Amino acid sequence: MSDERAQRIACATMIDPAWSALFRREPAIAEQSLAIVDDDGARGVIIALSAAAQRMGVRRGQRLHRARAIAPTLLVRVEDPHARASAREALCDAALALSPTIELDEDRVFLDARGVRGRYESEAGFSAALARSCEKVGLSVSVAIACGRRTAAALSRAGVDRAVAEGEERAALAGLSLAHLELSPKLERALESLGVRRVDELARLDPSAIAARLGEEAATAVRLALGEDRAPLIAQRKSERFEERASFEWEVIESEPLLFLCKRLFDNAIARLACRSLSSRAARVTLALRAGGAHERTITVGAPTREVAVWLRLLRASLDASPPPDSVVGARVELAPCAPRAVQLGLFDPPGPAPERWSLALARIEAMVGADRVGSPCAASTHRPGEVRLSPFDPALAQRTESLELAPRFALVLHVFRPPKRARVRYEHGAIRALAAESISGRVERCAGPYRRVGQWWSEPFAQDSWDVALEDHTLLRVAYDGRTGEWSVEGRYE
Repeated sequence: MSDERAQRIACATMIDPAWSALFRREPAIAEQSLAIVDDDGARGVIIALSAAAQRMGVRRGQRLHRARAIAPTLLVRVEDPHARASAREALCDAALALSPTIELDEDRVFLDARGVRGRYESEAGFSAALARSCEKVGLSVSVAIACGRRTAAALSRAGVDRAVAEGEERAALAGLSLAHLELSPKLERALESLGVRRVDELARLDPSAIAARLGEEAATAVRLALGEDRAPLIAQRKSERFEERASFEWEVIESEPLLFLCKRLFDNAIARLACRSLSSRAARVTLALRAGGAHERTITVGAPTREVAVWLRLLRASLDASPPPDSVVGARVELAPCAPRAVQLGLFDPPGPAPERWSLALARIEAMVGADRVGSPCAASTHRPGEVRLSPFDPALAQRTESLELAPRFALVLHVFRPPKRARVRYEHGAIRALAAESISGRVERCAGPYRRVGQWWSEPFAQDSWDVALEDHTLLRVAYDGRTGEWSVEGRYE
């Protein structure tokens, strides 16, 4: 059977998952004498440790009180389930960089490896590329490729980095122990009572005879040892959640150490986005407070970016404008994925400022004057005269709008006065005959109106009549009368 049609499954398993999850978040721990326990009590069991801790005599599986007796200066961390979950999601993103069909199973991921010879020199090259992709998100993995899912999983769990050709499964599994087959504890104890401790010893048994004695699971294990494994890959839907979180060992009050701790979260989230060829233009940062509760903020950038320095500068500006009300004991960063920015400049158009700089400048202005006073003015959905609202500023939209022809060549444009100029008006027989205002006065030759606008009686009522008038010097004006205050004003001049 050709490589294009035969089932080929690659399995990438995290090496020491608890340690990998913590090291991914804190790379500096590699040089420390540190152990990870499943519980912070004295009876906690060590599940992972550094090389420095091993040299001190500490061993995996020891109780914490025994380890402290051997190494009094040993640093201890409790396993963080959030870090473990983020590491699994990162493993999934690294696999999606190479294959669109994957299956995530605890601390390992399965990929469809059919047809990889068209993109790589060999399956070994595909395995190396998968390992490099995992390294980019801070994970060390063992990769194995076989025709069956369970065969690839057993080899990968044992740390055997190889591609097993079809028909060579039995020889590849022969040197493994039963623990690498992930049998149930009950079946593993029963096989050990029969003197079976290795896969090659399991392969000597008769499947039908062992099934009669130990059940169908034992027969399936024997067939796996014989290389009869064609378990398929069950594809899963891609996750679109890019979230990183961490609990701090101490309370953080100042913004500088908080930014330092958040930088690693942004680094990990951006690395996952890069694996999926995605970017982001919005980030939600949630800070866990010492007294309980959370302090949440959303920061945005003018165009999709994967620059960590840009996100940190925006977060700094946000913290300066609205610092957390209490000391911080944890943080969560969630990036909203989107397609990367595609820029096509015009042939004669000069390049504009980088959207990242626009966003940083706007964040600094918001910190000084308030977020409700920064944006692009646009027409509000109301008939109230002179009403405008602020929308988030989009440099790309502004640039596109400037390139459009907004009005015909000979159209009139109303130059609005802010604020309107108060006026004295001579009004006779339903028409304006003369007016006088600041720097404007004269006899009215022509008058059109009134144009009445009345509304919002339930909240902030308004009532206004407007006229378009032409003075004797050919000046065209928009004049308004406020029916609630009885005042006249000149709203603007036509140009």
